[in-house]
Amino acid sequence: AQALGRYNRQFGLPTAPQKEMLVQATRDILAVGTWPDIYRRLGLLAPSSDTLAAEMRDAMNRSAELGYHNTAILGPFGRFARAARGGGGRVERVGIQQSLQQAFGPSAPREPRPRGEVENPVPRPHQVLSVAEEEKAKRTLKVLREIAKLEERVVRGERLDALQLQKLGRKRELEGTIVMQKLRAGYKRRAQ
Repeated sequence: AQALGRYNRQFGLPTAPQKEMLVQATRDILAVGTWPDIYRRLGLLAPSSDTLAAEMRDAMNRSAELGYHNTAILGPFGRFARAARGGGGRVERVGIQQSLQQAFGPSAPREPRPRGEVENPVPRPHQVLSVAEEEKAKRTLKVLREIAKLEERVVRGERLDALQLQKLGRKRELEGTIVMQKLRAGYKRRAQ
């Protein structure tokens, strides 16, 4: 309860639309029945079944190597992991608290970035927006074009009404949405 209170003070409570979006995304994720469906929902090209099987084997080996699972229970995967470790020596376990402190603790000083800005976006030619994200991208880009026109009017000295000014204030929020971050990171849009 204390941690939740601290989290709420630091980040605030989610808004109703954010909660609804999370619930809908969770339902969409839970509705899939195959690995290709999962990759499609994530906007990624699905790997071949051989590649996927190799990734799963590697993940199980890694899990056993790190001591998250009993190597005897994992069957052949446990034996492979034990052999890779050099005879089943004891792996140091790190508590969650310590692991989080290492992951998010102080490191080299970093320049603060504006919220929503992607650090060194890497082109992602194989990643494509999902159908829902494509629709959201269309709507968001349309509103951003309207905002750009309003900004041009302001530069020319024209006066805007209250609703137009309110729309201008949403620019930063819209640019910080996940779908816009994905577009800046190089996700491809679906064919029109």
